[in-house]
Amino acid sequence: MSRSQDHITSTVSQFLHQELNTDSWTHEAHLIVAVWHLHRFSKEEATHILRCRIIEYNYAKGTGNSFASGYHETITLLWIWAIEHFIRNRPGDVFSVINAFLDSRLASGKWLQTFYSKAVLASDAARAGWVEPDLCELDYDLLANDLQ
Repeated sequence: MSRSQDHITSTVSQFLHQELNTDSWTHEAHLIVAVWHLHRFSKEEATHILRCRIIEYNYAKGTGNSFASGYHETITLLWIWAIEHFIRNRPGDVFSVINAFLDSRLASGKWLQTFYSKAVLASDAARAGWVEPDLCELDYDLLANDLQ
């Protein structure tokens, strides 16, 4: 399913200006915003910017960030890791790259369970900071082979 340039631009713009309503801050919207940042900035810059912008967005929308809800460091870093690998050698404009990612099997997020148990991802430690995988070492080649 292809998302229009208008839809992608609107989603990113509304997020950046903290105008995206919380009902529209869906899993797909998170991924659009993440791919957009990683297409535009280095991994290091995108990580810092995304962390700050997600936390700021949550506060602006009254969601806040706590051990119960809001920003989740380990999950955010996992998505950045997967997206960065996915787009690393993928030519094209940001709209085609976003659509390619959203149409890939990676977008579902089921792959997180390859590396992490639900208990570890639900932990306060994983929400607050990076926690190493407890099931399997991060390996994008393993993940990419599983997706074919």
